[in-house]
Amino acid sequence: IPRIYTMCTPISETDKTIDYMPDKFNFKEKAWAASLADLEATRREVIHQVYLAPERRIDNMITQLYDSTSLLQMHVNVLEAIRIDYQEQRKKYLALAASVGLIGNSVSLAALYMVPTIWGFSATLSVSSILGAAGVYLYGNHLLGELREAMLTDNYLERTFSRLYVHELADGNEFVKALWIRVKRPITGTLST
Repeated sequence: IPRIYTMCTPISETDKTIDYMPDKFNFKEKAWAASLADLEATRREVIHQVYLAPERRIDNMITQLYDSTSLLQMHVNVLEAIRIDYQEQRKKYLALAASVGLIGNSVSLAALYMVPTIWGFSATLSVSSILGAAGVYLYGNHLLGELREAMLTDNYLERTFSRLYVHELADGNEFVKALWIRVKRPITGTLST
């Protein structure tokens, strides 16, 4: 039973003279004194707990703030890791396309410089290297689209989470696992927009 139901309001001096129990058992004084003392102690405890309410409210606010910052930090960490993975792949495909274009044009210019009479071969090599670079760029964009789709899957998100929080998972940190369950769906929504 909650303590509020086992307390009473204090009895004034005039009310103490009212006969609460039959006098023939002669334990009126002892029984009521013990009962009233117990009820008065419960009353004091309830009043003390009521005075502690503002402190508990602050504790609850701090706990909620900690929980919110933990959620936000995990959200940011996972999204940042996914962004870095995507940017690395994008840079790799751009560098590959640029190197195909530069190497082909460099060979074309070297051939034109060394043997000016084969300018047709140099021009063909230059155009084909530009087309090759464009092809590599388009293929890279196609692969990036597939990577974007793969990043939305649970498997990819689980791997990213496991990679970032390997120590916490090894320690069996239940708080991190519970945070992940709460963060996973919003991350999927964020990535799909």
